[in-house]
Amino acid sequence: MGAKIVEMLRVVGGAAVFIVLFVAIALGAVGQCVIGSMPGYAVVLVDEKSKHYYSPPLIQSDKRDFLISFPLSECQTRGWKPATTEIAELVAADGSSEKIVFADVKRGKFFLLPQDRFVILEPVRSNDIRGKGYDPDTSHVNQGGFIDESNWVLQKLGLKPSRWTEDGDWRW
Repeated sequence: MGAKIVEMLRVVGGAAVFIVLFVAIALGAVGQCVIGSMPGYAVVLVDEKSKHYYSPPLIQSDKRDFLISFPLSECQTRGWKPATTEIAELVAADGSSEKIVFADVKRGKFFLLPQDRFVILEPVRSNDIRGKGYDPDTSHVNQGGFIDESNWVLQKLGLKPSRWTEDGDWRW
């Protein structure tokens, strides 16, 4: 009888070791971080003068001043206001909501024309600039602005989405 108990403990002990190892490996896979590069459909902000591109989510915290070209309707949807009363009057008189304006997203205002003190940025898909001499802004690279540090297992299970939507917009 004592031999049967010893044998049973040996089998249960082996199974327990197997279960502990399996759980440890599974937790390691769930915690695994996979770094992926920006997909070609992702939208970036391009400065044509310098041939640099920027990560849209990092524009708000960047110390430099930027203006981004947007349709007026987008600025109105976001609640951004004309930078001056003169601009407000011109917008009201024009009536066209599809006019392209230049938005200062940090301050929530827009201009009708580019302003000299700002870097002017144009939204484009990253595929459209690849291989054409554009470089990512070093500061935005150093802040991880162009990579997706995703948990592959959680992403595949649908528990953690990619940094980019199917449309190329950014989730931050």
